[in-house]
Amino acid sequence: MTEKREDLDVIFLELASVLDLARLLSSSTNPTPLLLFHSKKREAHIMGTFVKTLEVSQADVFAFVELNDFSEDYRFLVYNVDETGESCRFAPNMAFLGKSLFPIARLRAEPSWFRPEQ
Repeated sequence: MTEKREDLDVIFLELASVLDLARLLSSSTNPTPLLLFHSKKREAHIMGTFVKTLEVSQADVFAFVELNDFSEDYRFLVYNVDETGESCRFAPNMAFLGKSLFPIARLRAEPSWFRPEQ
């Protein structure tokens, strides 16, 4: 059962790239799962996560990116930093042990609280 709440106070933080989203997740001490849904308003897939704000704001912060091309097979975002630099990619499984793996949770519909234009 889904409860519709119009009183949610959400700040939207649109990031420039999936790599920026991976950096944000990897720097968090308690990352939340990535949420993926199709936005009818933006005509694109949206991937994002709620960010702990360290009491900067009473509102929840939802950091997100638009995805133009996304395979339904992807289940994880993989982030890696080593002596050659940093990289991120999507993966269908957990074959990238030793790297930062962030699970992707697919939503059936666009959440009613997703209103970044307001």
